[in-house]
Amino acid sequence: MPETKPKAPLTPEDLRWRAAAWDPDKAKRNLKLQYILLGCAIAASIGWGIYLFRTDVISRSDWLGALGIALSLVSILLGIVNNRRILAGKSPGAISDPLSPQQKPR
Repeated sequence: MPETKPKAPLTPEDLRWRAAAWDPDKAKRNLKLQYILLGCAIAASIGWGIYLFRTDVISRSDWLGALGIALSLVSILLGIVNNRRILAGKSPGAISDPLSPQQKPR
């Protein structure tokens, strides 16, 4: 197994940045804004879908627009999941906590 170097202690700037990223009040505000953005993206995707079905000739750019809206929806949903994990006290973006109670060494 390759040896890893010990991590350097965090600087005060890093500590401030991490504290701001994990702030529950900020996560609540972001979550509210992301739900609003999700509603707008869903409305846009419904409108774009109606446009695609009502158009006689569908070009490639029309499908690229639909793909862009779909990718935006995925991005918004991932942001909502991450903010909900922050509010639950878990690490954002991780599938499971590195040392969950089932995995802690005894």
